[in-house]
Amino acid sequence: MMKWRVLVIILIAASLALIIGASIYHWNPWTSLPDRGVIHPGPPFPLQRNNAPALVKILASFFATFMSSVIVLYLFPRQIYRMSITFFPTSEILRQILLGFLFFILIGIAAISATLSFFTVPLSIGLVILVFVSSFLGVTAFSLNLGRWLMDHAGWIGNPLPLTLGLGLVIFYALFDLPFIGIFFLVVIACIGLGATVSTRFGTDQSWNINSFIEEEKK
Repeated sequence: MMKWRVLVIILIAASLALIIGASIYHWNPWTSLPDRGVIHPGPPFPLQRNNAPALVKILASFFATFMSSVIVLYLFPRQIYRMSITFFPTSEILRQILLGFLFFILIGIAAISATLSFFTVPLSIGLVILVFVSSFLGVTAFSLNLGRWLMDHAGWIGNPLPLTLGLGLVIFYALFDLPFIGIFFLVVIACIGLGATVSTRFGTDQSWNINSFIEEEKK
């Protein structure tokens, strides 16, 4: 148990160090490395180019993500719980990645196809929003699961859910800020989140067949 507690403390310290390093060296998933060997930020959106200190940007982004996850957790506790238990056993994580990746491709093709006609452009926007919301719900569940798993092994039982959720989020957030491989972690975690949301039908565990509609009509 003591080894797990030390491990959790090391993970927290390493994650915070990575986040601070990202603010100092301007790391982000889009970082490029010029020939001179100096790392420069490459924000993909103009709105990210502002005069706020890098550390303030990162902390503000994490706070927004954390608070949004907490709100989702308390608004949909049953759904988030159902999604979180889909990651056991560990082999299920690979299934969620593959399922999420498949749906990313299918929805991406549908969204691109929708942009070919003026009348279906709003549909493409709706599909992008759907993917983002679905992935965010799944990532919230996965972060909660990771934090709870680490806390349980360390013997810290009965912690507040926001604290458990925050532990998982800070680890993932630090991984996302890594240069070059951060985008890889971002895609993998997004696929896991989308896969968990799809496999549980937004945490409802409803069946995929017509019987669910028939049962609703009988009520």
